[in-house]
Amino acid sequence: MVQSVRHVDLTNTTGAAVAVGGASTKIGQDYCEINVKRTLVAADVGTGAGQLRHAQGMIFAEVYGGVIKGVVSMQVFRPGANSFFYKFDYLTDATANDGYAITNSNGVSTLRFRDGAAGNGILAANDLVVIKLEIGNS
Repeated sequence: MVQSVRHVDLTNTTGAAVAVGGASTKIGQDYCEINVKRTLVAADVGTGAGQLRHAQGMIFAEVYGGVIKGVVSMQVFRPGANSFFYKFDYLTDATANDGYAITNSNGVSTLRFRDGAAGNGILAANDLVVIKLEIGNS
């Protein structure tokens, strides 16, 4: 199954409200979308090289034969009681602070994921991270 996604960047440079016809999506880039779900394990969590809290983050996904053009969305879910997963956005004294970087080298497009939070905002083993990627061919 394949999904096509049209990516259009729009900016209002007129200084006025956008009039009819001023926000056309006729011209854009058509990409596919990949949905990557990854459950963090204890080895992912830490400040060492290749881990989630390191300055360079951890390798989250690698794409061969395509280029990661952007991230559509990032969500984190934390497992709770009775097999429920809860959206991990804001906790009592800290905020989740997830970031990403994309690098392209030797035909591999790599998504790195990083946790820059503190206190209760820190991601942990068993957290489920879901990232939707736009993938193009150049």
